[in-house]
Amino acid sequence: KDEGEIAVMYYIMNPNAGISVHQDEDFYSWNATVYLNENWDADWGGLLLWNEDDTYFKGLVPKKNRMVVFDTNVSHIVTPVAHTAPQERATIQIRKVRKMNIILELYFLITI
Repeated sequence: KDEGEIAVMYYIMNPNAGISVHQDEDFYSWNATVYLNENWDADWGGLLLWNEDDTYFKGLVPKKNRMVVFDTNVSHIVTPVAHTAPQERATIQIRKVRKMNIILELYFLITI
């Protein structure tokens, strides 16, 4: 039986913002990321890296309209956006929620 809700969130990552290595399996069944920036250079950071076998990380550079879907038991990270990036990194996150109370949480990426 496939229970739960779909959560959709819009993320903006400013320069120096990133997300450390983590898994989302406690809260979500799966994650999807849709990249929105018209252009993105690998030198600007903001790369999605994931580890499927505990040996090494794989990754990709954001590309407009690319969607990446992965299981939430996979460790992943978003590298910090470079302070020289000429724009913010923009994505839409789509997630299958395991626990309903997670929908009530607000996510903010704070940079210093």
